[in-house]
Amino acid sequence: ILAWNGKIMALRLMKRYDDAIALAEQGINKFPQEGLIALGLGAIYTDQSNYPKAEQAFRLSIKRQPDSVDAYAGLNMALIFQNRVDEAM
Repeated sequence: ILAWNGKIMALRLMKRYDDAIALAEQGINKFPQEGLIALGLGAIYTDQSNYPKAEQAFRLSIKRQPDSVDAYAGLNMALIFQNRVDEAM
């Protein structure tokens, strides 16, 4: 899982977003209990300013790993960027 996530993050840093998204989606299916890859997918969508998709990914990460502080922070940011401040609170 860590190697898979590392490759996704490397693709993200290279701005190869389509490849990173495809690999993240595969990983989400391959590791159905893991929240880390959904968290990374949310970060990729945030980089692209696709906040509705980022919100979905962060919510999936929270569903899979409810104690993930990073997923809640990402969800908060995605909601704020969508002008949904009350929900973000």
